[in-house]
Amino acid sequence: MELSYWSVSDLSYSRLTWPWGLVQPQVDPGHKIMCKPTGVRILWTSPVESTDGWYAWCQAEEFYRGIQGHQHWQLTLSDAANLLVIDKESDLEPIIREFPCSCDECVRWALEAPDLNMVSFPVDFPKLAEKYDGIQLTAEGQWRTRLTEPRSLYGWDCETVVLFNINHVSNPRRLL
Repeated sequence: MELSYWSVSDLSYSRLTWPWGLVQPQVDPGHKIMCKPTGVRILWTSPVESTDGWYAWCQAEEFYRGIQGHQHWQLTLSDAANLLVIDKESDLEPIIREFPCSCDECVRWALEAPDLNMVSFPVDFPKLAEKYDGIQLTAEGQWRTRLTEPRSLYGWDCETVVLFNINHVSNPRRLL
């Protein structure tokens, strides 16, 4: 699979060869608590051919507008990469059951307001990263999980391949 990386953050070949670390959940305030994998060893990408990918979303939303220093890279992901694919809403609950989040924020909300389901995707990403090389949220999956209740991937915004293990990434080419 060919992937696109577009960001103001530096991506160099030396970064791609560093030992890869595990991820920590990101808990964003807002309508719901949104957990996303984050950290310097995470690589957020989208399939090159996607019309619902990160680059297209940034252009449509004028995200990064006026910020200098964008980098656009194309990378090749090996077919051997073990990706957890999310294509529909019913894919979310089995992931949450297998990798339940135990971060302080998720635990606090579960105890204080168990009926509110305030955490939209309470997943232990470090545990998930022990089993999978990354998560692929398909274009269909992004639209099918965007505003669902009680679980949602609202805030992921686009077709995504987030990588925890870059051992299957090769052939980085800078396009911009």
